[in-house]
Amino acid sequence: MRSLRTGLGLAILALSVSAAGADYLLVSRSATIKEDHDGDAIVRERVSPGVALVLLEDHQTDGYYHVQAPTVGGDGWIYRTLVRRYSGSPPSTPAPTTPAATGTASSTDLLDIAGTIRVETCEDASTTEECHNRFPAGCSDSNNPQYDAYLNYIKNRLPDPLSAPVRALDRPAIAQLEQSIPSTLTSRNHATHAAALISLGEGEVHSLTGYLYYVTKTGEETCNCGLSGADDVDFHIGVGFDPFPASTNARSLLRQGAALSNSGITTQERQRLQQESVVVEMSPHYRARFQPRWELSRVRQAIGKQVKVIGQLMIDNAHAIPTQDCGMPGSDQVACWRASAWEIHPVTEFYVCTSANPCVPNSSSWVTLGSVP
Repeated sequence: MRSLRTGLGLAILALSVSAAGADYLLVSRSATIKEDHDGDAIVRERVSPGVALVLLEDHQTDGYYHVQAPTVGGDGWIYRTLVRRYSGSPPSTPAPTTPAATGTASSTDLLDIAGTIRVETCEDASTTEECHNRFPAGCSDSNNPQYDAYLNYIKNRLPDPLSAPVRALDRPAIAQLEQSIPSTLTSRNHATHAAALISLGEGEVHSLTGYLYYVTKTGEETCNCGLSGADDVDFHIGVGFDPFPASTNARSLLRQGAALSNSGITTQERQRLQQESVVVEMSPHYRARFQPRWELSRVRQAIGKQVKVIGQLMIDNAHAIPTQDCGMPGSDQVACWRASAWEIHPVTEFYVCTSANPCVPNSSSWVTLGSVP
């Protein structure tokens, strides 16, 4: 591993760059500064959106910029897709207030991103960390990617775990969101409707209280760079507003890891579990960074229990079609398999009610999933 330049050597390097009229970088999303220009390198410091970084070398190395670490001192490396480059010296005014400092999350950056984010072909993204450090909007193995990059970018955001919900979602709120979906929204034009969707609350942290109906592990997705390992994919979870609508046997099978297609679960039970639940997703890099105790087996044990979910509201436009979204006007009530195309994704906190009776909003019986034995 390359040794760090510190002290006088770093100061001389910074002065030489400044004299040459160096540019600076502005962090555009939560990121890490590493000891070397390598996806597996040790993390030196974590930085939040809005932080300005002194650029120590004009060129990139392996896709990384060489920068001065703003807090811990010394230097490090940050990947190119996590920053924007500007001419001149860093601004002398304080950086914008960040989510990490306020415990809130905002969608204000999404409009800017909507006009710039692009699809990419995967290269050297064999781990979750490499994937999400290098490709904030995911990537595809295809040389002609066709996925919705802006949709992936929203899925891959990392809201502060302490972010407070701006609104509690209930059944009428979900119905209203469904009625408000732009009629021209398709599976690949999310960015075109960014302003309208932001006005509906997309990108802001919301809460949803209901009952855990099922949880499955998704497969390969472009948002996760096509990775398929157990720690590289989303946990796809269904939360309904009514108590668990299937038999005790179905609940037991699902807790043991059975698929919804298991022969012990009737067709009617499977339809109710899917069609009457809102999808919430635990993303792999959010789990890895903030919630390492969110194992699939731990989530399964909460099936049938009352839960409270907090996370980012977004619409998965890939599913906003009549054959999938049961809540949209004119939906196919036989084929559809989800109550809404709107999701909480990523989940930032997940509570389980430990009381024999339903928990009220501020009950002391709510326990975080990571604390459940």
